[in-house]
Amino acid sequence: MTGGMAGRWVVLLLGSFLLSPVLTAAAIRLQRLDVSKLPEIEIYFTVVTEKGDSLLGLVAPDFSVQVDGVPQKIERLTSAMENGRSLAVALLVDGSGSMRPHLEQARKAAAAFISHVSRGDLVAIFSCNESLSLHQDFSTDRDSTQGALAGIRARKNTAIFDAIQEIIGLFKNVPAQRRALVVLSDGRDNRSRSSAAENIQLAKDAGLSLFAIGLGPGSDDRSLRLLAAETGGEFFKAAQAEDLLALYRKIAEHLRNQYILNFVLTFAGDGRWHDLQIAYLAPGGAPQSLQRKFLAATSPTMVPSAIASLQSRVQRKQQYWQALPGALLGLLAGMLLLVALKLRRPSAPFFSWLGLAMVGALALLGAVIAVLISLYSLKF
Repeated sequence: MTGGMAGRWVVLLLGSFLLSPVLTAAAIRLQRLDVSKLPEIEIYFTVVTEKGDSLLGLVAPDFSVQVDGVPQKIERLTSAMENGRSLAVALLVDGSGSMRPHLEQARKAAAAFISHVSRGDLVAIFSCNESLSLHQDFSTDRDSTQGALAGIRARKNTAIFDAIQEIIGLFKNVPAQRRALVVLSDGRDNRSRSSAAENIQLAKDAGLSLFAIGLGPGSDDRSLRLLAAETGGEFFKAAQAEDLLALYRKIAEHLRNQYILNFVLTFAGDGRWHDLQIAYLAPGGAPQSLQRKFLAATSPTMVPSAIASLQSRVQRKQQYWQALPGALLGLLAGMLLLVALKLRRPSAPFFSWLGLAMVGALALLGAVIAVLISLYSLKF
């Protein structure tokens, strides 16, 4: 082997080694699952590497789709840019008093985001403290949208969850099927009546993906990360305000690099819940898959709020079943206490009305504590 050929082989091997993590370590982020045209289903998603880059240029053979374990034929796969589907995106900036030192950087980063989305996309500008402020309704006018950023002020406390809930409601009047909400916050919510879990369900019903940026050490990263992960968006951490510009640009890139996949169910809509699995067949690596349940029905009586109510009831039943181990632990504690009392006073009867009442009270207390813990974890 000549020296030149050996050099080329070294370059190829190094290139494949460097590129393989990018090709294999990627995750699917599902933003919207549209069943309004059953038996055809439309999926909106992005493919994101572990470095946070979104992949573009993938084709239908790079993916597989299964429903209840049965392979489905992909009819077409297009990119959002190729398909010409417009995007409606709302930018929500935390306008509480703690944001005052960071506000100028936040405005510049939001302006850069607006300049990076497609010309036909709709952009709206909001800020919030204890209430929500609309600075620019959904518009394709870039000049007026960027100019509206100057109206954002920093004062008072934070009610970010209530603001998110109100913005989600406004999307019902927006015709675009590609929908996103970008949230920037530097602190914890201390005024909202709604919770992160409630907003997740509302966002899923609206087909809305949420991208969140936590700024500085005081941001509620746990809640923001949960909101993003459960709605098909992404969470980003900005250690300082100077990081915002690059992060807003990355979010714009993810939204531009969205895919739209269509397939036709092998069965008609039956009004039942089914398991969807979409997998990215990464070259040289194991498939990276995502699973989601969906209801194969378009009945007007089964509106998203009704679906949410049904899911909520199922979740509550699952939570209350957790009362059983709590009750058993309380019962065990009561029996151990009776044994200890018997050892202390051998002449006393092992069972008495007072002893049985104490055991029952401990069992009930254990059940109540288990339910409260499960409900608290559901809320947050």
